[in-house]
Amino acid sequence: LTVLCALSFWIMVYARNRIKRIQTDYQKTEGTVSGRVADLLRGNKAVKLHSMESSISTDFEQQAELIGRKSYERDVRSHVEWMKQETLTYFGYASLLSLCTWRSLDGRIDLGIVAACLAAYSGLNWPLQQIFNSVTLWAGCSASLDRIGAGLDTASTTPDPVAPVPAPVTPGGLRLDRVSFHD
Repeated sequence: LTVLCALSFWIMVYARNRIKRIQTDYQKTEGTVSGRVADLLRGNKAVKLHSMESSISTDFEQQAELIGRKSYERDVRSHVEWMKQETLTYFGYASLLSLCTWRSLDGRIDLGIVAACLAAYSGLNWPLQQIFNSVTLWAGCSASLDRIGAGLDTASTTPDPVAPVPAPVTPGGLRLDRVSFHD
C-alpha cells in the first residue's frame, strides 16, 4: 500500500506539471486567435468597402479551426493524465489481489486478511483520487494565474494624464412622474 501511495503522489506531481504546460500552451493559442478574430471583426466596414469578405472569412475559419484543434488536443492530453491515475488504481487492485492470492495459497494469510487488505486499499483509493482531482485543478488554475499575472505585469500603452482634471460636481435631482409599480 505504501508503494502504491508513493506512486500515486508521484503521478500527481507529474500530472500537475504536464496539465499546467498543456493549459499554458492552449491559453497562448487562444489569446493569439482571440486577438486575430477581434482584429478581423474590428475592420468589418473596411472589409466590405474593399470586397475582401471571402479572404477574411477564410482567415476567420482558419482561426476557428486552429482553436478547435487546440481545444481537442488540450482535452485529450489532459484526459491521458487523468487516465494514468485511474490505471494506477486498477494496477493497485490487481497487484494487491495477486499478492494476497499468492500469500493465501502459501497458507500465510487467511481470507480475513485478504478482505482487510482490500478494504484498506479501497479506503485509501477515494481520498487519493480526490487529492489527484485537486492537484490537477490546481495546475489549470496555476496556468490561469500565470496568464493573469503576465497581463497585469504588461505596461499599459495608454499613458496616464500628466495633470488629470477632476470631473466637476454638479447638483442634480431625480424626478419621477407618473410612475407606478404593479405586481
